[in-house]
Amino acid sequence: MNSRKKHQRSGLTILEVLISIAIFLFAMTGISTLINNGLRSTVDGQARTRAALLCASTMESILSGSLSVDTNSNQIPFSSPNQDWSWRARLSSSEYPNLSLITVDVFKEDTQARSVNVALTRLIPNSRISK
Repeated sequence: MNSRKKHQRSGLTILEVLISIAIFLFAMTGISTLINNGLRSTVDGQARTRAALLCASTMESILSGSLSVDTNSNQIPFSSPNQDWSWRARLSSSEYPNLSLITVDVFKEDTQARSVNVALTRLIPNSRISK
């Protein structure tokens, strides 16, 4: 009888550890790409929402008479805290008598070659606009 029993180690080898680390890093790369894409979509959505709100607000200010339409179509920056945004309003004739077409553009040129532009157009009576 052999009184000595062979004991097997119940640990992990270096190769198994390296393979598990490689699998973990591969999974983390995929997850970080998904997180990055989600953050970019969130930022884009926030910018578009802000542009739409600024556009609607500017249109209402023009219609109420507190802002005038610039016939030269110059870019006008917003005041703080929206100083990185600009707007432009254009007035043109429509196919309907006694109605004009007013278009308000709100835009932001981003440094990362991304720009946001929202336009709102309405038909209004000619007597309602102050130039």
